[in-house]
Amino acid sequence: MQNIPRLALDRTVRQLFPLALLILGNSAEAKAAVIDAVVAAVRKNETDWQNSARSRLLRICESRAEDTVRDLALPEGSPLEALGRLPASGCADLALLLTGTREEAADARGISADELEKRCDKALWQLTFVQDGSAPDLSALQEAAARLPISEDMITAAEGIEKGLAETAEAPKTAKVHEIVRSSAPSPSQQPKHTVSVPLWAIAAAGVLILGLAVGLIAAAVSRKPIPADSNAGFELSTVQPEAVREISEHRAPAIAEAQDQVLAFAQKQRSDVIFLSTKLVTGERGSGYEITFVDSDGVQSEYALNSASGAVTLIKSEQTETVPDADGWLSCAQLRAIALDFAGLETAVFTKEKLDTEGDVYYYKYEFTDSDGRSYTVHANVVTGALMKYSVKEADLVDSSKLISADAALEQALMRAGGLRSDQVIITKQKREGTVYLIAFTLDEGTQYSIELNALTGMANTVDVHPVTADTSQMLGMLAARDTALQRSGLDAGKTRFTKAKLDRSNAVYVYELEYETDDNEYEISMNAVTGEILKYRVWML
Repeated sequence: MQNIPRLALDRTVRQLFPLALLILGNSAEAKAAVIDAVVAAVRKNETDWQNSARSRLLRICESRAEDTVRDLALPEGSPLEALGRLPASGCADLALLLTGTREEAADARGISADELEKRCDKALWQLTFVQDGSAPDLSALQEAAARLPISEDMITAAEGIEKGLAETAEAPKTAKVHEIVRSSAPSPSQQPKHTVSVPLWAIAAAGVLILGLAVGLIAAAVSRKPIPADSNAGFELSTVQPEAVREISEHRAPAIAEAQDQVLAFAQKQRSDVIFLSTKLVTGERGSGYEITFVDSDGVQSEYALNSASGAVTLIKSEQTETVPDADGWLSCAQLRAIALDFAGLETAVFTKEKLDTEGDVYYYKYEFTDSDGRSYTVHANVVTGALMKYSVKEADLVDSSKLISADAALEQALMRAGGLRSDQVIITKQKREGTVYLIAFTLDEGTQYSIELNALTGMANTVDVHPVTADTSQMLGMLAARDTALQRSGLDAGKTRFTKAKLDRSNAVYVYELEYETDDNEYEISMNAVTGEILKYRVWML
């Protein structure tokens, strides 16, 4: 580990500390984040550590922002106070722009300067909402950021970095293995010794079973054709598709490999630097996308979401883990996917899940994929040998959509089960179909919640789940009035808004309306006093 001049450390701290302070709102937390970012940057790339430290600091701050208490000492009326009421990503975008040049900020995000400007415009728009309609002045924000108070934590941060670098240099280099399955049981050397009597017939039966399993695995491995390292088999959609796969195709969801590459580009990582723990294709009302989790060589485990329609990548969370899987000698994910297809006797399929798991000391990837006839496959393949560990297939449950009732008819049937209500008398929080079942949920004006499962062929109710309100609601505003207040506060049209939660709850001896809703661009959460209508909490997230 090379010695970094103290002058360079002091200069870097003065550049990075205001950024961490604005995102975290806490001087001590900002100091810890800056130390962690710089130490990690130096340890990873000694020659270019100053350029990578800002990006690392950004990821660290966003992952810790929700867990910190803002105690930033600011002059009364400072425009920076409102930043703490933004979602972590929006606050980070603005903080980047306020504490550095547009080019530095864009590089830290891994996006173009124009794209960063668009994101900052959206964050400024969010500030308008959290400030009750008062538009923020960007120049005033920049001026206030330049006058942030210098704290003792900032002055001593360079000392913490030097200490961290010294500890890193002295630490022994040990192999690390990611603990995917955790157990509180003591190690074998710590276990108390017990004497167990086992019948001879049980030992013989177990031996036969193990021998048969070993022979089967060896035969499968020997009969399998070799797979080239750069194989991309299995990533094209077939022309005839079952309903679930057809929905994915219509939204033009990328293959798992393409989705991983998009997230890696956003995170500024190479495949050789990470191990993918989970990649899952998800579908919903907004279309399809991927949830992707990986751990890098620094032990940082990150989870991302990729929207297939827009291509937008969002960091969900990032946290430090003590251990990392030792992937030396592992087959590539492309090889393992091709092996999974070979086990199934397929040339192409739609992969919906790829997950790293372990059985004892053996790591394997679990793959789930669907063929053009709608059959669903599950394959577990050893990451080193590619040997088959589990294989199952489920025949397709094909549905003739022409025989199903419409979504409107299903909603009408559900409302009939709640007493012949109309759609304008309730807040609909779920309305979707899964195969031959419609799932519908809604909340009445007085707060009673209904969750109904309907047969999509007959319209008959399979289940009806009712959560009545036991409180006296005679003095309350009503759920519909609360909905209208929320839409007015957000400046939204009811026809373009989807509600996902509408609930009467009790908080600190006060009844409150909890509402969650979304548009194509943002998610909203609002909480208000059920009697007075006072807004107690209001948050906006960019999708």
